[in-house]
Amino acid sequence: MTGASCNPVALIRHLLSQRGLILQLTNREVRSRYRGSVLGWIWVLVQPLAMLAVYAFVFTVIFEPRTRHLGPTDYVLGLFCGIIIFGIFSETLSRAPLIIISRPNYVKNVVFPLDVLPVPLLGATLCFFVGSLVILLVSVAIFRQTFSATIYLFPLVLVPLIFLCLGLAWLLASLGVYLRDTQHGVR
Repeated sequence: MTGASCNPVALIRHLLSQRGLILQLTNREVRSRYRGSVLGWIWVLVQPLAMLAVYAFVFTVIFEPRTRHLGPTDYVLGLFCGIIIFGIFSETLSRAPLIIISRPNYVKNVVFPLDVLPVPLLGATLCFFVGSLVILLVSVAIFRQTFSATIYLFPLVLVPLIFLCLGLAWLLASLGVYLRDTQHGVR
Protein backbone atom coordinates (compact mmCIF):
# COMPACT_ATOMS: atom_id res chain seq x y z
CA MET A 1 0.00 0.00 0.00
CA THR A 2 1.49 3.31 -0.99
CA GLY A 3 1.52 6.45 1.10
CA ALA A 4 -0.52 8.34 -1.49
CA SER A 5 -3.48 6.02 -1.14
CA CYS A 6 -3.59 5.91 2.66
CA ASN A 7 -7.09 7.15 3.18
CA PRO A 8 -9.54 5.22 5.36
CA VAL A 9 -11.59 3.85 2.47
CA ALA A 10 -8.50 2.59 0.63
CA LEU A 11 -7.18 1.10 3.86
CA ILE A 12 -10.43 -0.79 4.50
CA ARG A 13 -10.48 -2.03 0.90
CA HIS A 14 -6.89 -3.20 1.22
CA LEU A 15 -7.60 -5.06 4.46
CA LEU A 16 -10.73 -6.63 2.99
CA SER A 17 -8.75 -7.78 -0.03
CA GLN A 18 -6.30 -9.46 2.37
CA ARG A 19 -9.00 -11.01 4.61
CA GLY A 20 -8.03 -14.60 3.75
CA LEU A 21 -4.46 -13.95 4.82
CA ILE A 22 -5.62 -12.06 7.92
CA LEU A 23 -7.90 -14.92 8.99
CA GLN A 24 -5.16 -17.50 8.42
CA LEU A 25 -2.60 -15.49 10.43
CA THR A 26 -5.15 -14.82 13.20
CA ASN A 27 -5.92 -18.52 13.42
CA ARG A 28 -2.20 -19.30 13.63
CA GLU A 29 -1.71 -16.64 16.33
CA VAL A 30 -4.61 -18.02 18.41
CA ARG A 31 -3.45 -21.63 18.10
CA SER A 32 0.15 -20.78 18.99
CA ARG A 33 -0.89 -19.08 22.23
CA TYR A 34 -1.73 -22.26 24.13
CA ARG A 35 0.21 -24.79 22.05
CA GLY A 36 1.82 -27.40 24.26
CA SER A 37 -0.17 -26.53 27.40
CA VAL A 38 -2.10 -29.23 29.18
CA LEU A 39 -5.38 -27.31 29.43
CA GLY A 40 -5.12 -25.81 25.94
CA TRP A 41 -8.20 -23.78 25.00
CA ILE A 42 -9.66 -24.09 28.49
CA TRP A 43 -7.22 -21.33 29.53
CA VAL A 44 -9.34 -18.87 27.56
CA LEU A 45 -12.00 -19.29 30.27
CA VAL A 46 -9.89 -20.33 33.26
CA GLN A 47 -7.58 -17.31 33.20
CA PRO A 48 -10.31 -14.62 33.34
CA LEU A 49 -12.30 -16.70 35.82
CA ALA A 50 -9.28 -16.92 38.12
CA MET A 51 -8.67 -13.19 37.72
CA LEU A 52 -12.31 -12.44 38.61
CA ALA A 53 -12.08 -14.74 41.63
CA VAL A 54 -8.94 -13.00 42.89
CA TYR A 55 -10.52 -9.55 42.47
CA ALA A 56 -13.69 -10.75 44.18
CA PHE A 57 -11.71 -12.10 47.11
CA VAL A 58 -9.52 -9.01 47.44
CA PHE A 59 -12.32 -6.47 47.14
CA THR A 60 -14.98 -8.26 49.16
CA VAL A 61 -12.93 -9.94 51.90
CA ILE A 62 -9.65 -8.04 52.32
CA PHE A 63 -10.54 -4.53 51.17
CA GLU A 64 -14.06 -3.25 51.13
CA PRO A 65 -14.54 -0.60 48.47
CA ARG A 66 -15.83 2.69 49.78
CA THR A 67 -18.35 3.66 47.18
CA ARG A 68 -21.65 5.29 47.91
CA HIS A 69 -23.77 3.71 45.21
CA LEU A 70 -22.12 0.36 44.52
CA GLY A 71 -21.95 -2.76 46.59
CA PRO A 72 -18.84 -4.94 46.61
CA THR A 73 -20.18 -7.25 43.89
CA ASP A 74 -21.04 -4.37 41.57
CA TYR A 75 -17.64 -2.84 42.23
CA VAL A 76 -15.82 -6.09 41.37
CA LEU A 77 -17.86 -6.62 38.19
CA GLY A 78 -17.24 -3.01 37.09
CA LEU A 79 -13.55 -3.38 37.82
CA PHE A 80 -13.38 -6.63 35.88
CA CYS A 81 -15.20 -5.04 32.94
CA GLY A 82 -12.66 -2.21 32.83
CA ILE A 83 -9.74 -4.59 33.14
CA ILE A 84 -10.81 -6.80 30.25
CA ILE A 85 -11.33 -3.73 28.05
CA PHE A 86 -7.89 -2.44 29.03
CA GLY A 87 -6.52 -5.94 28.31
CA ILE A 88 -7.29 -5.50 24.62
CA PHE A 89 -5.32 -2.26 24.59
CA SER A 90 -2.35 -3.44 26.64
CA GLU A 91 -1.87 -6.83 25.02
CA THR A 92 -2.07 -5.46 21.49
CA LEU A 93 0.32 -2.60 22.15
CA SER A 94 2.82 -4.61 24.19
CA ARG A 95 3.22 -7.18 21.41
CA ALA A 96 3.09 -4.77 18.45
CA PRO A 97 6.74 -3.57 18.43
CA LEU A 98 7.98 -7.13 17.85
CA ILE A 99 5.39 -8.20 15.28
CA ILE A 100 7.54 -7.43 12.22
CA ILE A 101 10.92 -8.28 13.75
CA SER A 102 9.74 -11.66 14.99
CA ARG A 103 8.69 -12.76 11.50
CA PRO A 104 11.79 -12.39 9.31
CA ASN A 105 10.54 -14.96 6.79
CA TYR A 106 7.57 -12.66 6.00
CA VAL A 107 9.76 -9.57 5.76
CA LYS A 108 12.17 -11.20 3.32
CA ASN A 109 9.27 -12.12 1.06
CA VAL A 110 8.97 -9.12 -1.26
CA VAL A 111 5.27 -9.50 -2.01
CA PHE A 112 4.08 -9.97 1.57
CA PRO A 113 1.94 -7.04 2.81
CA LEU A 114 3.65 -6.07 6.07
CA ASP A 115 0.86 -3.68 6.99
CA VAL A 116 -1.37 -6.71 7.55
CA LEU A 117 0.74 -8.12 10.41
CA PRO A 118 -0.75 -6.07 13.30
CA VAL A 119 -4.31 -7.00 12.28
CA PRO A 120 -4.04 -10.71 13.23
CA LEU A 121 -2.41 -9.68 16.50
CA LEU A 122 -5.47 -7.59 17.33
CA GLY A 123 -7.76 -10.36 16.06
CA ALA A 124 -6.17 -12.92 18.37
CA THR A 125 -6.45 -10.50 21.29
CA LEU A 126 -10.14 -10.05 20.51
CA CYS A 127 -10.63 -13.83 20.42
CA PHE A 128 -9.26 -14.08 23.96
CA PHE A 129 -11.36 -11.07 24.95
CA VAL A 130 -14.49 -13.00 24.00
CA GLY A 131 -13.67 -15.60 26.67
CA SER A 132 -13.37 -12.86 29.29
CA LEU A 133 -16.58 -11.27 28.05
CA VAL A 134 -18.43 -14.58 28.44
CA ILE A 135 -17.18 -14.84 32.02
CA LEU A 136 -18.31 -11.25 32.69
CA LEU A 137 -21.77 -11.77 31.22
CA VAL A 138 -22.29 -15.03 33.10
CA SER A 139 -21.12 -13.36 36.33
CA VAL A 140 -23.49 -10.44 35.82
CA ALA A 141 -26.34 -12.85 35.11
CA ILE A 142 -25.57 -14.83 38.28
CA PHE A 143 -24.92 -11.98 40.72
CA ARG A 144 -27.16 -9.22 39.37
CA GLN A 145 -29.86 -11.36 37.70
CA THR A 146 -30.42 -8.56 35.22
CA PHE A 147 -28.54 -6.64 32.56
CA SER A 148 -28.41 -2.89 32.39
CA ALA A 149 -29.88 -1.18 29.35
CA THR A 150 -26.43 0.29 28.67
CA ILE A 151 -25.19 -3.11 27.51
CA TYR A 152 -26.39 -2.12 24.04
CA LEU A 153 -23.92 0.76 24.09
CA PHE A 154 -21.00 -1.64 24.46
CA PRO A 155 -20.11 -1.56 20.73
CA LEU A 156 -19.78 2.22 21.03
CA VAL A 157 -16.86 1.59 23.37
CA LEU A 158 -15.39 -1.40 21.60
CA VAL A 159 -15.31 -0.17 17.98
CA PRO A 160 -13.28 3.01 18.63
CA LEU A 161 -10.98 1.02 20.91
CA ILE A 162 -10.33 -1.47 18.12
CA PHE A 163 -9.45 1.30 15.68
CA LEU A 164 -7.24 3.02 18.26
CA CYS A 165 -5.40 -0.22 19.02
CA LEU A 166 -4.95 -0.99 15.34
CA GLY A 167 -3.58 2.46 14.56
CA LEU A 168 -1.20 2.40 17.51
CA ALA A 169 -0.16 -1.17 16.65
CA TRP A 170 0.79 -0.02 13.14
CA LEU A 171 2.76 2.87 14.60
CA LEU A 172 4.56 0.73 17.18
CA ALA A 173 5.24 -2.07 14.69
CA SER A 174 6.90 0.35 12.32
CA LEU A 175 8.85 2.01 15.13
CA GLY A 176 9.91 -1.38 16.45
CA VAL A 177 11.76 -2.09 13.21
CA TYR A 178 14.00 0.96 13.56
CA LEU A 179 14.04 1.51 17.32
CA ARG A 180 14.41 -1.79 19.14
CA ASP A 181 13.95 0.02 22.45
CA THR A 182 10.30 0.60 21.59
CA GLN A 183 9.41 -2.84 22.93
CA HIS A 184 10.85 -1.97 26.36
CA GLY A 185 9.20 1.44 26.48
CA VAL A 186 5.76 0.02 25.78
CA ARG A 187 5.80 -2.80 28.31
